Order: sequence, then C-alpha cells, then structure tokens
Amino acid sequence: MGAMRRVQFEGREGAGYLTLQVVERTDKIAVFEILSDTSPFAMWVAHKHLTYRVEAAGNDATRLTVSLDYDRMLAPSWFFTPATKGAARLAMDVLARDVKSRAEGAI
Repeated sequence: MGAMRRVQFEGREGAGYLTLQVVERTDKIAVFEILSDTSPFAMWVAHKHLTYRVEAAGNDATRLTVSLDYDRMLAPSWFFTPATKGAARLAMDVLARDVKSRAEGAI
C-alpha cells in the first residue's frame, strides 16, 4: 500500500509523466490511483484508476487482467481511440514488467 510508480510518456505530441499510487491491494488485486498526469494526453483523457487482477489459469499459468478507469474529455474520436489505447498499453506494460521483476526477486 502506498507504493508510487511514475510512467514517462514521450512522443511527437510532447512528453510528461503519469504518477500513480497503490490505494488497494489484496492477494489478487492491486489498484493504482492516478495522482497526476502531465502527459500530452491529459487534456483529452482524465485517467482515474488502473487495476491489476491476477487469477490462476490452469496448470502453472496465471492470467493478468488490467483495467483502466478514465473520463473522456473533449477529444475527437479519431484522436481519442488510438491515443487512449497507446497510453494505456504503455502504462500497463511498464507496471506489468515491474510486477514481474518484483515477483521474480530481481528488484
């Protein structure tokens, strides 16, 4: 609880950071609250929470489900869909790699 993560965004639209903090944690769920967003996407999308759910998926397998809670601002759909998918994938990838490294004892 309370762990902080910072995801850096860089691209042709500019650069910035998404700052998150763990606000809920169980054996199966970790919920990150978005504390601040200085990324270029902040004017179009207000990110709220990022939730990771871990479930057993059979023999020696684990399923990681990630959900992103956000509010769409005034973004046109031609911008909104690819930008949100790209931002969400980047944030999820960075945090998933961090979780994996910690689980393997690398950090």
